Amino acid sequence: MNQRLQFHRLARSFILSAGLVAALTATGAAPVAQTAASVTKAPIVIPQSVFVDDLTKGKDPFFPGTVRRVDKTAVAAATAANTTANPAKPKVELVQLKGILDGANRRLALINNHTFAAGEQAEVKTLSGNLRLQCVEIRAHSVVVLLNGETQRRELHLHEKH
Repeated sequence: MNQRLQFHRLARSFILSAGLVAALTATGAAPVAQTAASVTKAPIVIPQSVFVDDLTKGKDPFFPGTVRRVDKTAVAAATAANTTANPAKPKVELVQLKGILDGANRRLALINNHTFAAGEQAEVKTLSGNLRLQCVEIRAHSVVVLLNGETQRRELHLHEKH
């Protein structure tokens, strides 16, 4: 314990002597400041970073499979070629009959998680967005519908699980 006390006293005296030296040097710093003011200061030049974003070279190290760095014109051409090779799905494939409820007075159909009675119209959610659907007739194992106000009737069949 005694050694610790001696160490603290020694450290305090060192700090006080360092402060005294700093104070004495500060009083003699006036001539140095005058010579520094007479010297012209060169302007500080901050270098600017230059980044070259060449889409043909390199890849994102964190997401190597990303398509963000692909040339947009090449993607547009590939997408156009893909749509001509694979035309859009017919709307009837986006609509699925999930069930038919046969009540005493009327039948109800469950299409894309929306309940319809014969003659009802509503919008149903599909993978490609909302679709206006009218339920024309509900049969024992199928439903006749009109999509987006078309005149052509389409029949949705109930898929039975085996």
